[in-house]
Amino acid sequence: MLSWSTLTALVLLATQAAATPLEARAVDLNVPSGWRSPTTSRSRDNRVAISKNAVNRMLQYKNGYSNQNIGNMNYWPSANVWTEVVMHDFSAGTKDFAGASLDAVGDTFGQYPNFHHNDWNDDTLWWQWVAVYQYRTYGDNTALTWARNSWDFISRYQVTGTSGNSKSFSWPSQCRSKSTLGGVFWKLTPSDTYVNAITTSLFMAASAQLYDLTGEQKYLNGATNARNYIRNHLINSQGLVLDGMNIQNCAITDWVFTYNQGKYIEALAMLYGKTGQVAYFDEAVNIAALSMKQSNFQGNDGVITEGQNAPYDKNDDGRNFKGIYLRGLVVLYRKAPANHQIRNLIRAYVNVQANALIDLASDNSANPVHYAVPWKGPRNSGQFPWGQLAALDALSSFVNVN
Repeated sequence: MLSWSTLTALVLLATQAAATPLEARAVDLNVPSGWRSPTTSRSRDNRVAISKNAVNRMLQYKNGYSNQNIGNMNYWPSANVWTEVVMHDFSAGTKDFAGASLDAVGDTFGQYPNFHHNDWNDDTLWWQWVAVYQYRTYGDNTALTWARNSWDFISRYQVTGTSGNSKSFSWPSQCRSKSTLGGVFWKLTPSDTYVNAITTSLFMAASAQLYDLTGEQKYLNGATNARNYIRNHLINSQGLVLDGMNIQNCAITDWVFTYNQGKYIEALAMLYGKTGQVAYFDEAVNIAALSMKQSNFQGNDGVITEGQNAPYDKNDDGRNFKGIYLRGLVVLYRKAPANHQIRNLIRAYVNVQANALIDLASDNSANPVHYAVPWKGPRNSGQFPWGQLAALDALSSFVNVN
């Protein structure tokens, strides 16, 4: 769920111009010479320990709160907490947090069937993603059932015509001469017209993951239809993913955030891995390479700056975007051919983020446990759950790519 009132500092482009897909472009896959600390000499055991210590500290924020409101961060950030708990085990090849995470997600599914808790479809899909990776990491068949049931619920809100989807209005079959099919409505509210990138790419990724796991055609159809909507309407002239479109009047909201890039990259990489279709891989590589060098997302030193504005004791949705972005890049890293240059670029980029966190933003660079909101410091800028959560993705990614 995006809180519109909290995103002013993150809005990069705010006109209603149409998206202009870029079919092909040359991208630079070289590691910029100005990036800060793009390599590491830390052993795998050390990186795993750093990640695990950070997870344990994150879970301390659960004290006094429910599984769905860790650190008073509400529903969708709490899903990402449990995602990162699982991703630590997935990256490290361990099952240290299997019991805690399966209990938490089972509790959530029990209270909120299909993970449907509120009006936002993306909030449901964040929890669905945890269940997918619980199955991948722990082999728990109940988690796969949760994921499949949640997908079935959200699939009712993927656009298949010009009316329906529990909406009180109709919409055109085309915007700018391109089909409006395949997008997923952001909200359940009958009058809400927004079909955005994060909900659609989350559904695309969920579909691609389930197609990879089951081979069922309905999941491939869901993924490819979602991709068509994003390509038709939400890729700008730079080649980056925009925020969304009002499907009734075709107006584009052309904000650009890291997490929209990350989920779309993840979905494309999963489709490539299962189908072998190079077009998916090429598109993922293009967006990844472009976004890793966008000045709107990071400085010349390569360290991500998005979502790190003061005051640090105030949370907003944008605090967690960059972690989700890194997660998507790691999926592409894992699916790319071993000798492809995108792997070198992603590895360097992840190392830049993790090294900055440990060196500049941790409570103790020799034995880091807690991380500040700003990744370039100061390290004494306060300890908050949203700062810790964003760091977890970088640290599990640090394990994955080296």
